[in-house]
Amino acid sequence: MTQTYTANKIYSSDKEAEAQVLSKNCRYVVWKSNGEIFLYGPGVQEVTDDEGLKGFDSFEDFAIHVVLLFENGLWPEE
Repeated sequence: MTQTYTANKIYSSDKEAEAQVLSKNCRYVVWKSNGEIFLYGPGVQEVTDDEGLKGFDSFEDFAIHVVLLFENGLWPEE
């Protein structure tokens, strides 16, 4: 069975960005602001800094990567 993820950018500026990420079982919101990353979903409220999470071609790719880290237990601790 293949798991698919889709991301849609909701908001973007020079300093902030927000995207909604849909997976098979959940809908997440990824918000990046002032060097921090916030992840929200049902029962999920996580935050970390964005060190080591750079170099993505699009914010949508970045948001999917953030969700994959969380779902696989690899969420970076502050």
